[in-house]
Amino acid sequence: MSLPLNILIVAADFKPNPGGVAEYTHQVARRLHRRGDRVTVLAGRTSRDEAFDEGCDYEVLRADCALSPRSLDLEVVVCLPEWLRVIGYVARVRQVDCIFCDRPFPVGLYCALAACRLCVPYVVAVHGHETPALMGLRPIQKDYALRRADRLLCVSRHARDRMAEQGVPLDRMAVIPGGVDPEAFHPTDGGRGVRDRLGLNGHRMVLTRGRLVERRGVDRVIRAMETVLKGAPDTVYVVAGRGPCEAELRRQAQALRGLRGRVLFAGPGSDRERADFYNACDVFAMPCREPEDREAEGFGTAFLEASACGKPVVAGRSGGAPDAVVDGYNGLLVDPWDEEDVAYGLTMLLTDRDYARRLGENGLRRVREELSWDRVAERVREEIRRTVESA
Repeated sequence: MSLPLNILIVAADFKPNPGGVAEYTHQVARRLHRRGDRVTVLAGRTSRDEAFDEGCDYEVLRADCALSPRSLDLEVVVCLPEWLRVIGYVARVRQVDCIFCDRPFPVGLYCALAACRLCVPYVVAVHGHETPALMGLRPIQKDYALRRADRLLCVSRHARDRMAEQGVPLDRMAVIPGGVDPEAFHPTDGGRGVRDRLGLNGHRMVLTRGRLVERRGVDRVIRAMETVLKGAPDTVYVVAGRGPCEAELRRQAQALRGLRGRVLFAGPGSDRERADFYNACDVFAMPCREPEDREAEGFGTAFLEASACGKPVVAGRSGGAPDAVVDGYNGLLVDPWDEEDVAYGLTMLLTDRDYARRLGENGLRRVREELSWDRVAERVREEIRRTVESA
């Protein structure tokens, strides 16, 4: 067993904020701490952060110089001295072995500069949806935030390939998918509480859960439902989430007369209901796509959460989804722009119960064996350890 590591994690997006990046950073920090490493997370202040920080078993420090992940050049320059001071101070006082950042820019830029001053390695996580913003950076910004990183940990092959296009050598990158907590997400009673609340007993249920943004492909599922209902007429599509596209999606569903009562917008639900929603569904669907010059789905943690509950999934052949969904093993990959292809995948899983059950069982096995947060954190730690030893 190697000696404990002393790691400073700098997070631009951290709990209690929602989202996959915040969850990734929290879970990795938590697992590294439990393994015996000394972990300090440095993040900006946000609402309700004190209550969250008190519940953490690792150290969390909050900086007053909070920064948006999509900062403008002026804000980046204005915040630079303060972030350098704070990162440098914490790193020196804690005598860290490595600085690990949750995204390449702009906080990654600050971490790279601080690490250079302190002569410690700098490792950065890449989640895939940062690509459009990174493409617009100045060459010197890319150089520090990406090319001078000792190691890039990409959550998908898609993210790795996008970074390679920005000039990062392949031998400086590792692909480590996101994870899921099998204790929080696991098969239960079929989501009886959610089904009772929504009045879905006796119906087959397709679920999309997450922030309602264009890349998730909810509009294609709504259109596909007209075809799905011909093969599986007792199906209801439940959309669990909020987001900027919600009003337009509601309008689309209402405009299709054949879907009245067959598309339900259930809101995000409580944290306690997250696993219940997955357990209540027959198929989880998120045919994610890459809108032009917009964010792609970096990985798709929701796919893993559904798999952890033993559910088959339908995903778009786009972004990082193929790393989370192995076509024909734990789900089906479809053309996210083609509603007929989406309808075909959904209908197949709704009508062939044995096939759907087999995919769900495969997904559950894969999550438990390969994609638990404990396993992900082990791989992150190994990459950090190698980086520290070679520095």
